[in-house]
Amino acid sequence: MSVPKLWVVAGPNGAGKTTLTRLHLTGHLPVVNSDDIAEQLDIENRNSAQVQMRAGRLALLARDKLLASGRSFAIETTLSGNSELDLMRRARLAGYQVILAFVGVDDVGLLIARVKSRVADGGHAVPLDAIARRYGRSMDNLGFALQIADRAWVFENKRKRGRRTLLIREADRLKYVSKSLPMWARQAIPTALRKRDRLHKKKSM
Repeated sequence: MSVPKLWVVAGPNGAGKTTLTRLHLTGHLPVVNSDDIAEQLDIENRNSAQVQMRAGRLALLARDKLLASGRSFAIETTLSGNSELDLMRRARLAGYQVILAFVGVDDVGLLIARVKSRVADGGHAVPLDAIARRYGRSMDNLGFALQIADRAWVFENKRKRGRRTLLIREADRLKYVSKSLPMWARQAIPTALRKRDRLHKKKSM
């Protein structure tokens, strides 16, 4: 019997999570994304606070239901709260392999510009102050998420030519780290997780 997998596609608003998800995961397993749920609830008012709150609650319920079923699934998240870290821990305790793919950039202004462009093309909106607020929390939580995950990739998605791989970890071991980490990655990724020695995860995880 194959081990169920939880894919956590994370990063700030506008970093490129949905593009990564659609390229590699959509169509292969269930993907829980509150923005998609909001669109299904009320496409005309998907950006309203009421619809967003309801979509967020339904996303949490969907995650718990999939976890209880033992099925592989994926989530998209800004990683700006504690619920995703809690889900990752619970998934590991339930026998899941937890896989993290984090996409980041070092310029909040670029994220805001991308979200504005997306809205102009008919995509979902995000309050501009929320983008900046979530950015800091997302970076703060990256180190914790890396310590929980069984496998992890960290990408930078700033350049026009596409994503650049910054770090790959598998089974507590560093497989690859870029020689030119951007400042945001050096600040967000604990030094110990950028070294090639084995890390022993806490039993509480």
